[in-house]
Amino acid sequence: MLEDLSERERQVLQALVDAHIASGEPIASRALAEGPTLQVSPQTIRNVLAALGERGLIAQPHTSAGRVPTDLGLRYYVDSLVRFTPLAPQVKGEIETCLEDAGGVDHALREASRLLSRLARQACVVVAPPTAADRVQHVEFVRLRDDAILFIVISAEGRVQNRLMDWRDGPAPAVADLHAAASRLSALIVGRTLEEGRALLAAAVVDTRAALSRIEERLLELSRQHVGALLPDPTVHVDGTSHLLAAGGEDGGARQQQRELIELLDEQNRVRTLLDVAVGAPGVRIFIGQENPEAALAGAGVVTATLGSGRGVGVIGVIGPRHLDYRRVVPLVDVTANVVSRLLGERGRE
Repeated sequence: MLEDLSERERQVLQALVDAHIASGEPIASRALAEGPTLQVSPQTIRNVLAALGERGLIAQPHTSAGRVPTDLGLRYYVDSLVRFTPLAPQVKGEIETCLEDAGGVDHALREASRLLSRLARQACVVVAPPTAADRVQHVEFVRLRDDAILFIVISAEGRVQNRLMDWRDGPAPAVADLHAAASRLSALIVGRTLEEGRALLAAAVVDTRAALSRIEERLLELSRQHVGALLPDPTVHVDGTSHLLAAGGEDGGARQQQRELIELLDEQNRVRTLLDVAVGAPGVRIFIGQENPEAALAGAGVVTATLGSGRGVGVIGVIGPRHLDYRRVVPLVDVTANVVSRLLGERGRE
């Protein structure tokens, strides 16, 4: 049982992990004995290291090498030994100012990825909520020919999306009929997200059918179908992959893992799947080594937090080596996620 570690074992494990995080290298017992933290003999430290190794908390990569923490040792470290402290006021202020001044949610999400990568000195991934900035501002129907109508939706962020509607109920409606239908549609969905609009349209087609003309009923039903197709995929922002190459690990296996991880971050679908495991849990989550769902992350540490709430949820995450400086990175992720979530909530109320 890890709960029954002695105080000395806890001190030695913490000193070893702290030293490993600082250097990225295996730590020798002599280095621990000569450090300022532990006031015990080298022989005592060697005995404690042997006990920690038997518990599976540390390992020795090579016979002549020092020790490194295992995934289990790092998990015990972040869960039981580290005390996370609030960010310095100036750092927190920098995050708030940069994101609030970014100009719009999309820009804030992009800036959050850049800023967190710079502050954490690691790779950063932001999976933006797909409907975060997609409130409908304007809808319009344009008659193209007898059998086709162009459905235009403009969002509050200025996105213009078009869908071609096949019209199979005789000649396409006249301009006046299209304007009337667009007005009815605007009353339903302008100011709403696309998801909200789709749900309202489905209800309106059923509940107000008796009050609709045949043309309006058909146009609203087609709009409901096409609004679903307009729902965007989550946007993925990735910054700081160069930090992964500077994370240490000179052997061929480590370099191969780094290359595989960078390739993973280049594939948006895999990144979204990777961070799906972080959605739905409150606060910050930490994944160490083999705890990660992707094989390319077997040698990585990942710190994530959800963005937003309800159905419009995204994820922000820092990705680095297993010896990530969790003490420093976790508060950075936490504060950044809270600021972005607040901005998403404010935009949602506009």
